[in-house]
Amino acid sequence: MKKLFVFLFVMFAVMTANAQVTWNLKGGVGMASCISSGDAGNSKLKFVAKFGGGLETPITQSLSFMPSLEVAWKGGKYKMYDGDATLNLIYLQVPAVLAYRVNVNDRLNMTMKAGPYVAFAVSGNMKQDYTYGGLAYHYDVNIFDEGEAGVAKAAKRFDVGLDVGLDFELHRFVLGLEYELGFVSFAPNDASLKNQAFYLTVGYKF
Repeated sequence: MKKLFVFLFVMFAVMTANAQVTWNLKGGVGMASCISSGDAGNSKLKFVAKFGGGLETPITQSLSFMPSLEVAWKGGKYKMYDGDATLNLIYLQVPAVLAYRVNVNDRLNMTMKAGPYVAFAVSGNMKQDYTYGGLAYHYDVNIFDEGEAGVAKAAKRFDVGLDVGLDFELHRFVLGLEYELGFVSFAPNDASLKNQAFYLTVGYKF
């Protein structure tokens, strides 16, 4: 993890030496779920959010490279036989997308973007409320801690995936729609359990 941050610092320092680099901040809300080949019918969407900042450096007149540093909430909800369970995940992630900009008119631009992201989970817990024998119970466990009750093996923190999106730029304001799909399962016993999330974002370019 330390090497990743050193690499990002060097990359940002090199790019900001270019006078044409612009900075941006954004935040947004959306819906997330954890897709799995085994229990897709039990998975439900969960309300999530994200925020972060990045930079844009031009490659050609229409093509740009846009790396960012973001905090993203992910996870999902599950319908279980004894009640609903909610999985809450928080990632520190770095998308590095290529963006192709189309000029719609003198005031509006449309940008299509796609590229990989790498992410590291800084927090993750599973919560469940259920009733057994007429009594109500609350279950809350850290999925990254092997010592927690009910966790035989810790979940995986590292994720790699695909980030695609569509932005509409009006002057310095940006309205965007993003989709993220993880390629790495965070579950130690289910290789098919992966993150996916949709976000509606609002940003500002400096």
